[in-house]
Amino acid sequence: MNYIIKLPPKSKRDDIIDAWVNDVLHDHDYSRLRNTLNNLIESGFNRDGVMFMFLHRTTHEIARKKIVQQSRYELAEIAFSNPISLN
Repeated sequence: MNYIIKLPPKSKRDDIIDAWVNDVLHDHDYSRLRNTLNNLIESGFNRDGVMFMFLHRTTHEIARKKIVQQSRYELAEIAFSNPISLN
C-alpha cells in the first residue's frame, strides 16, 4: 500500500524556517514555530506533509545556516553542528 504525502509549497517551508530561526535565537518557548505549524495544518495542508517538510534534512540544513549567520554566539557553528533538536 502506498501512502502519498502532499507537501506544502516551498514558500511555506521558508515560513517554517523563519519561525524556527526566530524562536531558537529569541524565544526558547518555540511559540512562533508551533503557531506556524498549527496554522499550516488548520489552513488545509496535510499534517503529515507539514511534519515531513519540518523534519526534512534540507529544512534543518537551511535553518542551521541561518541560525549560525544570525547568532551573536561565538561558538554557534560548533553548537549547531549536530542535528537541531526541540528537546
